[in-house]
Amino acid sequence: MEELLKSLNESDENLVKLFFIKKLEKQSGTSYEFVKSSITPAIGKDLKTHASDQVLKNLKNKIIGYDILPCTDGDTVIETLPLKDVPHLSEFIAGIADKNIKIITIPDPEK
Repeated sequence: MEELLKSLNESDENLVKLFFIKKLEKQSGTSYEFVKSSITPAIGKDLKTHASDQVLKNLKNKIIGYDILPCTDGDTVIETLPLKDVPHLSEFIAGIADKNIKIITIPDPEK
């Protein structure tokens, strides 16, 4: 968590990106659609600030690996998974890294 907080604090709000992932359910299976939004540096700064606040809020929590039985000693616990065990993560990373990703702009926010 401390590394994540340091990374957030050192990041440039002008480089913050906002992506949306839409889950599409079809008879042939589940797929995902990825879009990137066009945001201002002020929105980037706000997103960065909120992310930092969330990390700071959780620094006092106990961080443990995900398991069948949660910790019951009264502490607030954050359970973690190895990246390889997060469903669809590699698909999400590939989707948002796609150079041809659709970009949505303010004139069409409902889409």
